[in-house]
Amino acid sequence: MKTLGFILLVSIAAAFGASETLAQTDILKHQSAPVVAQPSTVPPPVPAAAASTPAQQSSIPRLPVSNACKTADVNGLWKLQRVYEEPVDGETTASNVSPVQYLWYKTDGTYGKLNAGTTTLLPKAAMDQISQHAAGLQQYLVQDTGLVYYYQDRVANEVQACFIVFRASGPFAQGEMLLMPPKGTIKGRLIKQYTKVWPVQNPAVTNAKNSAPNMRSPVTNQNQRQQPAAAPDVVYVPPAPSRTN
Repeated sequence: MKTLGFILLVSIAAAFGASETLAQTDILKHQSAPVVAQPSTVPPPVPAAAASTPAQQSSIPRLPVSNACKTADVNGLWKLQRVYEEPVDGETTASNVSPVQYLWYKTDGTYGKLNAGTTTLLPKAAMDQISQHAAGLQQYLVQDTGLVYYYQDRVANEVQACFIVFRASGPFAQGEMLLMPPKGTIKGRLIKQYTKVWPVQNPAVTNAKNSAPNMRSPVTNQNQRQQPAAAPDVVYVPPAPSRTN
C-alpha cells in the first residue's frame, strides 16, 4: 500500500513538472515572436486647393484728355513729378535714386537734362546747371503729331510721344506734360509726368490755347487701357534737325 501511494505521488509530481515546463516553453515562444507593425489604413490627407490669385490691376492711372504737344507748349523748364512704368524697370529705379529731375526745352531748338538727386533747385539754378553740363549738341524737334525727336550731335537717338493735359483727371493736373515711348517701341508701358516750373503761365491762358479743334482724347479699347491717339504702332523716320551753331 505504501508502495502504491509512493508511485502515485511520483506520477503526480512528474505530470505537474511536465505541464510547468510546457507552460514556460509556450510563454517563451510567444515572447520571442517578432511584433510586426501593421500598415496604417488611414488615407493621407488631401492637400488644400491653392487659393486663386486675383488679377492684378494696372498701376498706371487712366490717361486724361490731352492735346498733342506743339513747340510753343514744350518751351521752358519742366520738373519731373512721377514715373509710371510697367513692369517696373530702370526708369523707376533711376527716379527713386534721383527723384528731382529737370528737362529744359530752349527756344533755339536745343534741350538739356539735369538729375539733381534729392535737391529741388530754383529755375535759374537748374538752367545754369544744365548749361554748364551740356554734353555736345543736343537738339529736339516737335512734329504736328506731337512726336518729339531728340538728337545728339545731329544724330537722332530717341523719340517720345508728347501730350499736354487739357482736363485735370486723377493725378494729372491741367497743363502738365506727359512723355511716353510710342506704342510698340518698348515692352510694357512708360509714362513720365512733368510740371512746368518756368515760365509759369496762367492756367486760364493755357486752357484757352489748348481748346483748339485738334484736341485729342485717349483712344478707348475694351481690351487695353487708354492710350493716346498719337502713339500708333509704326516705324518712325526722324526728320533732319535744324542747323544750330
